[in-house]
Amino acid sequence: EPAPALDFESLFALKGDDRPPPVEPAPAEEPAPIELQEESDIVVGSVAVPAMLFNIYVREAEQHAAALDREMSALEADPMRPVTPDFMRAAHTLCSTSRTTGFESVANVSSALEKWLALAMEIPPQFDAHRLATTRRSVDALLAMVQSIRGMAEPYPRDDVVADLVALR
Repeated sequence: EPAPALDFESLFALKGDDRPPPVEPAPAEEPAPIELQEESDIVVGSVAVPAMLFNIYVREAEQHAAALDREMSALEADPMRPVTPDFMRAAHTLCSTSRTTGFESVANVSSALEKWLALAMEIPPQFDAHRLATTRRSVDALLAMVQSIRGMAEPYPRDDVVADLVALR
């Protein structure tokens, strides 16, 4: 029988998060203890992540990056289209999961994109060619960074993209 799927939140304990694990009721009968094997870490550049957490992170990061790309394509097709909560949420979640796993360069770009999108949601800007190009460049950078991590290569820091997003605010 395959092991149940785990989500990102349930693995914070593997990374050493201070939050207590969720409380679940004790089973009526105590099952025999399962012997856990020491899980090796996946090392990408200077970041070491438990293998199970790494696999979940990569899968979810790819989903969030794909959502960013879809939302960006919709905005490019109609620059008057409002920025959706899904666009900002994908950037926010990619930022938080990347920071938790130690991929700070991805978190930095995601955070800057999230802040720009939050402002764009509050006061809808006219997405002129410059704003579209800057936002697209940040999405493309995140797509490349996530694929670098999948390929076990440390993503290249994109401080230039962060600075361009900050300049939009």
